Amino acid sequence: MDLVREILIATERGETYFKGGNEKEVEAHIKMLENGGLIYGCGRNLWGMTWAGYNLLDAMRDESLWKKAKGVLMQEGMSWTLEILKAWVTDQLKRQLKIRDLKVTFHSRPSFVLAVPNPPVPLILSN
Repeated sequence: MDLVREILIATERGETYFKGGNEKEVEAHIKMLENGGLIYGCGRNLWGMTWAGYNLLDAMRDESLWKKAKGVLMQEGMSWTLEILKAWVTDQLKRQLKIRDLKVTFHSRPSFVLAVPNPPVPLILSN
């Protein structure tokens, strides 16, 4: 799980090659992040990050929230997925911000949507 965060941070920094970790594990995580629509990359090469990748990294950036995520999602004998991680972090942010009735959606390619219930009626001006 830390490797996911490290790869996202390296991609944000503009690094084009991820140096750390076990080669097969790093390549598998980069492929997982690429298939999840969060980064563009192959092997150990990092080409860039999608909007959804930036949003997930921003949600994971807070160290106390990250430690909490690892404590909850990395319990012994449990497994996690990127979708579970995204959903859990989003839920925690909504709780911290005391937001209700706000749906946050991470799309695979490359958009981020906030769906607000009962949006205001648009104001139309005419001459």
